[in-house]
Amino acid sequence: MKLSPLLLILLTSLFLKLGGDLSAENRSERLSLSNSKKETILVVSSIPPLASIALELGGEMVNAHPLVTMNVDPHQFELKPSAITKLEKAQVVLFVGGKFEFWSKGLDTSIQDKLISIDSFISPDKKIRNNFHYWLDPELMIPFINKLSSTFVKIDPDNKEAYNANREALLSKISNVTEKISSEIVFWRYKSYFCSHPAWSYFAKRFGLREIGCLKTDHLHETNSKTLSQLSLEASDPLNRIFFLQVNESLNSAQSFISDNNLKPVILDDLGDIKTSYVDLLMKNISLMSEVMK
Repeated sequence: MKLSPLLLILLTSLFLKLGGDLSAENRSERLSLSNSKKETILVVSSIPPLASIALELGGEMVNAHPLVTMNVDPHQFELKPSAITKLEKAQVVLFVGGKFEFWSKGLDTSIQDKLISIDSFISPDKKIRNNFHYWLDPELMIPFINKLSSTFVKIDPDNKEAYNANREALLSKISNVTEKISSEIVFWRYKSYFCSHPAWSYFAKRFGLREIGCLKTDHLHETNSKTLSQLSLEASDPLNRIFFLQVNESLNSAQSFISDNNLKPVILDDLGDIKTSYVDLLMKNISLMSEVMK
């Protein structure tokens, strides 16, 4: 059958259009695949709050994993081969520093070279002897956050604007939460506390609370009998009624001291989990404190 010139033109036009649409669709698919294959920055941290900060700074451009997971005591963490593999694969490693990651001695220099630690930004005059819970003072975290953000920019300069915007947003949240905590504490009746372990010392120092004393001088050593007697004497003060416990600690470890002195225990969570933002972690604990300290 012979096609008329008009019909031939119409069929040719339709074929070219369909071909063009398919070509555009293919290009779109290739572009989508190309974008999906763009690798995120892999971050491995020792504890969840540092991973949460990395995620807040990097958003979808960062993939972060803590080695110490929920309900695991970081002071009893054991570095297994699987954890070492994660550290080796990471582009950025985040530690608290000092002696907090006691298990990190002997790590390969390739891991040390990509390490950012909070401890390296804390001046000696602000450090409390044998205490490395720096992250519970939001103001101490600012240099660490700035360094981490600039590291992301160095690795992924194409997203510089996003990293900078995320950093400014996080710093603004930290400024607001610092002000909010300060204004909240003003109305507390109790502004002193005993503790089983000195996790909240930097927080107390920042916000004007008094840490009377702890049953352990650090995560390994119990306080001596003389100090324990002094703590019991302090407990006779009607304003010294609060006892801080950590979520991964057993109440039994401090039960006799709490019951003998008629204290009010508060179970706090200094680590949280990867789903909890850094600022939300602070506010969660402030809420727990407020319930008994107001």
